[in-house]
Amino acid sequence: MRNYLVLLYVVSVFDLFYLTPFSLYADIYIQIFSLLGLLNFVLFRLYKKLVVRFVFIAVMTLILTSVLSSNLFLNQDLLSSLIATQHVFKGFSVIYIYYLIEKKKINIDKILMFLIKVMWIYTLFIVFASLTDFSFVFKSPVSGNELLITANKFQKDLLYFGQIYYLAKYLTSKKSINLFYISIIFISTQLYDIQRGDIIFLILTFFITIYLFRRYFSAFRIISLGFASTFIIGILAFSEISEDIFQKFNQATLVFSDEKIIQDPSIFVRLNEAVFALDGFSNHPFTGNGLIRGSKKTELIGDIYFYPADIGIIGVMYSFGIIGLYMLIKFFRKIYVIDRFKLNFISLGLYLYLIYSFLYSIKDGQIIFQPARFLLCYLLIYTAIKLNNIKSLD
Repeated sequence: MRNYLVLLYVVSVFDLFYLTPFSLYADIYIQIFSLLGLLNFVLFRLYKKLVVRFVFIAVMTLILTSVLSSNLFLNQDLLSSLIATQHVFKGFSVIYIYYLIEKKKINIDKILMFLIKVMWIYTLFIVFASLTDFSFVFKSPVSGNELLITANKFQKDLLYFGQIYYLAKYLTSKKSINLFYISIIFISTQLYDIQRGDIIFLILTFFITIYLFRRYFSAFRIISLGFASTFIIGILAFSEISEDIFQKFNQATLVFSDEKIIQDPSIFVRLNEAVFALDGFSNHPFTGNGLIRGSKKTELIGDIYFYPADIGIIGVMYSFGIIGLYMLIKFFRKIYVIDRFKLNFISLGLYLYLIYSFLYSIKDGQIIFQPARFLLCYLLIYTAIKLNNIKSLD
């Protein structure tokens, strides 16, 4: 039973319930794990454990930086400043997972196997939603605002994890069927709407993987990857979305051109957000301006469209300043020092996903604004090496 409860936590951390009627309950569920993490941190003296201490210090640093900055520089009240850090606070939930693993109260093997099964079910749902134009109206339980949810609004982080998982399995098993699985999952993520950033950072992750594990890549494997890439490109090229792909990437190349010729509204909006964020960063470069509670945004910064996560690393600079950039470097170092050649395919998949998450954070600042997923993957790798709790499934 405990394994299923933790599985529910993991899929919640992967934002599977985001913008669904279950989103509020998923947030509360993760927050309960966070409180349990802090409780166990004190009661069982988990602060003596190096990895737990790292998680605690990282999350607490981000919370304190944000709360103090938003209160001092934006005059946001302390309660609102604390509420604004709720997604950062979720990072403490990882401490509770460490406790469960150390005490052998959960089976990580089974949880990860179930996670992949959930990923495939979710893939089928995304394909169904994309092909049938499935939609529903989501009403925010906090603001009361209504939003039409279509297939492009569903969070696909679990599907990207699935692709990277099968890349790791391909590396260790030498079975080309895993490339087919990667292709299917990737196509499902792009059926309804082309996501430029997703494509770019996945390709970067794949190239980095080839470089890091070049001794594993024979000519046959490189050719296999080439065939898989050709398969994906061929399907996309002969579909109705091929022109959409060209237009979206073409608009992205106009970022440094005259803003009058930029037709993609998402690029134009992000340019304006970046200008605002860099101006705010210049005012408070060391600590940034902190996170802003949604209901306080108009009161504190005016009636403008501004969401730091939209502009990734620039948003991190605005919210956390140089301290936020330091934490990014700290997280990168944690990836860099992992001995990747000691990992089985499960922990290797987690390792490659850490690389993808770090790269994607250039675009959305994910590992700073919502560090729980990154810290969870890092902790599972750590326990695989130190506690030997993850066994090979081959």
